Amino acid sequence: GSSQPLARWCSQQKAPLAECASLAALTGESQRGLLVLLRAVNPGGNVLRRWLGLLTGIALRQGCPVEKVLDDSRIQEVLLDSQTARSAGRELITRRLTELRYPETAIMRQRFDGTVKKLGLPGGIKIEPPESFEGGAARASFEFSSPAELRYAAEELGRAAESPEAGELLRCLGAPGEGNE
Repeated sequence: GSSQPLARWCSQQKAPLAECASLAALTGESQRGLLVLLRAVNPGGNVLRRWLGLLTGIALRQGCPVEKVLDDSRIQEVLLDSQTARSAGRELITRRLTELRYPETAIMRQRFDGTVKKLGLPGGIKIEPPESFEGGAARASFEFSSPAELRYAAEELGRAAESPEAGELLRCLGAPGEGNE
């Protein structure tokens, strides 16, 4: 039957029983679409659980089957590039499903990213919002291989902290962001 490949995948991946049952409850077409994604990205139990919750919510919200959600161009882009699917697939798919499930989060993300851009930080310094914009703390990260690079990143972050955009960034996260505390 149509659930054969799915049962095989669940068995090979030792996927949690609850998630396998949720997968089995999907229509054959949705199972096939999801199986392509699962084989390309291999999400693991926790990510799979999250994806299933998001996919179900999106399908209900949009009044369409799961396979239609999986037809999203940004999900398909990840699937078409096996390198991206392996290296960043989990993160990219999770982000896209979250945007589709919670459109307001996508709007917050655009505003956040625009504000980060206005900070004018060099390319190697990344500023990320908290997961799903829950919690008021952003995360800054950068790589360095010399004291000079570390100093440069610290100086650039210091300059950014003094800018009006720093407060704007915190307001994007729902914090008061009164300025330069």
